[in-house]
Amino acid sequence: MIMKKCIASLLVATFAMVQSSAQVAIRSADMFSEIGEYYRAYVNAQPEDPFAGLETFAIREQVGESGGPHLWDFSEGPTDQIRRFDYVNPRGTIVGASFPEAPIAERMTLEANGEVKWLLFDQIPLVGRRVFGAFDPLFDEIAIVFDQPIIDFPDPMQFGDKWSTSLTFTNSLSVLGIDFPIRVTQISEFEVDAFGFIELPNLGFGDVIRVNELVSQTDAIESNIFGGSGDPELDAELGGGGTTFQDVQKTFHRNLYFIRPGLGIVAQITSATSEAAPGPNFQEAIYFVRMFETNKQPPETCTDPSAVNDLEISFSGGRALLKWGETDCTDSYRVEFSALGGIEGSWQPLGETQGTFMVDPLAAIDPIRIYRVISRKATSTIGQ
Repeated sequence: MIMKKCIASLLVATFAMVQSSAQVAIRSADMFSEIGEYYRAYVNAQPEDPFAGLETFAIREQVGESGGPHLWDFSEGPTDQIRRFDYVNPRGTIVGASFPEAPIAERMTLEANGEVKWLLFDQIPLVGRRVFGAFDPLFDEIAIVFDQPIIDFPDPMQFGDKWSTSLTFTNSLSVLGIDFPIRVTQISEFEVDAFGFIELPNLGFGDVIRVNELVSQTDAIESNIFGGSGDPELDAELGGGGTTFQDVQKTFHRNLYFIRPGLGIVAQITSATSEAAPGPNFQEAIYFVRMFETNKQPPETCTDPSAVNDLEISFSGGRALLKWGETDCTDSYRVEFSALGGIEGSWQPLGETQGTFMVDPLAAIDPIRIYRVISRKATSTIGQ
């Protein structure tokens, strides 16, 4: 038996305006993922020689402490260069051939000289941005294919969330005409550590969350151990030989990403690279980028989640399978049941999910069970 009962919204109308940013949840629809979208951004000057080392510049109050609400006024800042980010279909191209699983490519063009770099990814609702690798002329093999894809920005993200990623890839690097096979390992620790408002050139102000990423990078070069012959089968028989990678350096840096509903990552600040981890509120940066133009249309905003109106149930082996359709403006669903006809105070939690189904393994215990599914958002709920 299914009962569908409408529940009044629990929105608290007296919340102060500044508190709203603490409840901002970034979803897949907020990120750039549609073919044909683009944005342009200002960035500080970068040296032509990638090994020259970037000059740091003071960012002072532009970082701020954790928590909030903050106002990050990025309407002013470096305008040395302009980078354009286009979202294109990589399939059928040279870039796409190295990443057959990637349906989307972010093509970054430095407008001053036409230099291009690529990021290959997929944007998956309720999962996040899955990144397969990149194209970067810094390396000899410009296709940088990760050993395993990573989810760098999950769906959803909101203040207080923490997660981590680990990626590894092998490539080679030419130094003074000599090719060195290398292996790079990056471990990132992310935290949505601050929230507030951001003001951007031409795009005005809006809610924003800040994602603070600490990156540790270990670089290793290939070394031949025990004087191996180069023949793996022979080396195995002799009990030696073969190749391995030896760590040569470990460095750290931080990235601060400012992510705005409907516009994705609108600003980024990157610390200098060092052998010690920089603090979360570092005061010197080497990279500062700010979006100032885009054709992305923000999704329609809503304050209340829509009610579930297509709940279905089926039984098998004493279990019940509940299914429903995805509803707008919803972060998660809470499933409850009642064995007492749904009277006040009889509802018990079955579970909570970001998906659109749930299994009740004990459905046969009661002669009759009534179910309801409640759509949830940070500050409101509505159910059926």
